[in-house]
Amino acid sequence: MKFWSLLSDAIRESLQEQIAATVACCTETVPGSYLLFDRKEGNPVTLDSSRLLPVPDLYFDGSEHLAPQLLPLRGPEDSELLQEALALAVLSSHNSGQTQWVCALIEGPAAPGVLLEHFGSLGFQYQPGEAMTHSSLFRYQDPRVMQRVWTHLSPAQRIAWLGPVRCWYAALQPLGCPASTQAFDGLWQTAPTPASADTQVRLSSLLDKSQWHLAHSAPAETTFWRLASQKSQTRHAASPLPSATTLRLWLSEAAEHGLGSNDQANWALCKFSTGEEHWQGPAGQRQLQSALALLDDCPALGFTTAWHSAGGDGQPPNHLPTNLQRT
Repeated sequence: MKFWSLLSDAIRESLQEQIAATVACCTETVPGSYLLFDRKEGNPVTLDSSRLLPVPDLYFDGSEHLAPQLLPLRGPEDSELLQEALALAVLSSHNSGQTQWVCALIEGPAAPGVLLEHFGSLGFQYQPGEAMTHSSLFRYQDPRVMQRVWTHLSPAQRIAWLGPVRCWYAALQPLGCPASTQAFDGLWQTAPTPASADTQVRLSSLLDKSQWHLAHSAPAETTFWRLASQKSQTRHAASPLPSATTLRLWLSEAAEHGLGSNDQANWALCKFSTGEEHWQGPAGQRQLQSALALLDDCPALGFTTAWHSAGGDGQPPNHLPTNLQRT
């Protein structure tokens, strides 16, 4: 009970009803409810890892221990396991920069193979605008990804994402500021929504370009909030952190220039430092083009170094971190 004991009485009370309802509707022979884990290797919750069923995702062929894992719940005997899993989900959500080991509590069909087959197909995604010659990793199981993207999906896309899932529960992932300052407000829940019968979505091409970027910019966004909030006290008090909408616009701009996750965070940090007015002015535009040219010549340089080198100082100011490793 190491994780459960770390929760406040109020949070434990708010989770108990969900735990009781979940264990009451499944047995060892007819599960119906499942825990979805990020992976098997290093999992801090399940003592009997032989119960974990790896999702048959081609991306993890030969490394099934790194694939998402499904655990069928066996009823009342798994009450303590479920308590620990949900407690870890809540605790992890307070630090969005760490692995979210417990991704979801799922109500689904009695046969786990149906879910495994669906998730294996869901993880096989083609990037929008790219030739369908190879797939990219899509972390559908990560609550930081799902909750960011979900409100931007059409009803048909939501149905395709969930497939046979009847209901999906995950710990709420706070957005817009460091998660450690947020209180737990309960479990986020979603289920299929109605769609017209003639609306079809190809599962392997589920997302459009903007949705794809939103899903894959989660690490850059998390990095920005962590570093910018640490450094914001060294700035003028009248310079608040940007809104989540503004930050996502900055990250999207960086992605349009082909920058990877860490350089997207660097881009946003530099923009936060210098301000929109400088970036939009002639001097800022010249500095940006020079920085991008430097990156073209030396991709390992990193955007922060390129930006400040292009500006003539060669060094980031003391309120910005040094370059993150380029990806």
